[in-house]
Amino acid sequence: MRRVPVPSRAAFLWLLPLALLALATVWGGWTALLWKAWIGLLVACAALDLLGRPPPGAVRAARRIEGDPRVGRRGSYVLRLENGTAGTVCVSLREVLPAAFEPPEVLRELVLAGGAAAEVQVDFLALERGRFALEPATLRVRRPFGLLAWQERPASSDEVVVYPGRPSAETAVLLARARLLEERGEHSLRRRGHDRDFESLRDYVVGDDLRFVDWKATARRHRPQVRQFQMERNAEVVLAVDCGRLMGSLVRGVRKLDLAITAVLDLAAVAVQRQERVGLVAFDSEVLAFLPPRQGMPQVGRIAGALARVEVAYREPSYLRAIAHLEAHHRKRSLVVFFTDFEGELTSKDLQAGLAALARRHVVVFVAVGDPHLEDILEEEPRTLEAVYQKATAAELITERKRVVRALNRAGVFTVDAEPHRLSAPLIRRYLEARERV
Repeated sequence: MRRVPVPSRAAFLWLLPLALLALATVWGGWTALLWKAWIGLLVACAALDLLGRPPPGAVRAARRIEGDPRVGRRGSYVLRLENGTAGTVCVSLREVLPAAFEPPEVLRELVLAGGAAAEVQVDFLALERGRFALEPATLRVRRPFGLLAWQERPASSDEVVVYPGRPSAETAVLLARARLLEERGEHSLRRRGHDRDFESLRDYVVGDDLRFVDWKATARRHRPQVRQFQMERNAEVVLAVDCGRLMGSLVRGVRKLDLAITAVLDLAAVAVQRQERVGLVAFDSEVLAFLPPRQGMPQVGRIAGALARVEVAYREPSYLRAIAHLEAHHRKRSLVVFFTDFEGELTSKDLQAGLAALARRHVVVFVAVGDPHLEDILEEEPRTLEAVYQKATAAELITERKRVVRALNRAGVFTVDAEPHRLSAPLIRRYLEARERV
């Protein structure tokens, strides 16, 4: 561990009178004697400070990283500092955070008595997902009123892992709300017929089909009972995620893809909760990842892992190639959910043609990950000619976007167009609605 002496603030306070006395020595006399005496006192104090300096490694630093930080959200970890000497020390802490975090650094001043310890909570906002190494903290350690501080960087090899999606506690709340939404009948999948799964019994009411009267249950309960059915929940959902150029644009400092992954995982969790098989296709100009549909909550973890390894290469997405890959590897009728973004009618021609063709075999949900910046431009009052042009361009882009969405609706495609921070709720509602057609 390298150790470097640096002047403390107290040293600069001592040097200030010395500089003033040096200017006054031009008149000679008592000022020259006072200047020499001050130098002698300063040298003596520096020698005493040097003899009583804290030993190397006097202050031990250790990080405690807990929880699972999520991209686009606040996270924190704890840096513990412990004084291993018997005397009091003053510590100046500088913790430099990775480039993908905000703020860039954390500065703290602490006073630790002999054998005492203190904890510093480091709060940050993660703008990207992935693994980020933490540089050793920089410590400047000195005795109280010391002229020299000793700078050192204790060796450490810590890292922070930033995950996509939302924390597990929020996911549990989301699943409970989705279950409640379905139980309330807002998007009930119940149907009458023999090709449905049995759900429950209820009392007979006038108009019920007599074929569904359960005579054994009627005899046990001494009143007519009718069997209720719901759609089979073993269908398949394929999540197609665009990782191309537009999904790499920033929304409040976070990539649009990273924000969309939260909605992708939310939908995957809801579908798995409903005992459906869920798969994944991630693509840009080529297919980057493919997971065949499988049941169970571990599949959500596999999807999260596959998306965590995908990076935005800022290539134009090939919807036709992704659709061709899906048709070649998964021909069963499914609910296919496309997560993407587009700039206008001209650039979305291939997208519209591909989704319209896909809708002939599958039920398709098109999820347009919107850009809140366009709405912000429309709401602002333009004060310059450039701002007027920007507002007109934003209005045209929004109008074209609405026309593309209407065209997809006419082609039999379900659509969701929302900002990435508000995507999950309308997406789950649309999914439950589209699920009835699978």
